[in-house]
Amino acid sequence: PHTFRHSVAYRIIVEQGGRLEDVQRHLRHSSRETTDRIYSHLV
Repeated sequence: PHTFRHSVAYRIIVEQGGRLEDVQRHLRHSSRETTDRIYSHLV
């Protein structure tokens, strides 16, 4: 399950030029800090 979530985040940020806010919304993280901590290395 987490591999899928990481793949989705990668696609949103790297392949589609999305932002961490987009990842947060798509993965339904309740806090931006969670998204930042896990996926900020992709930005």
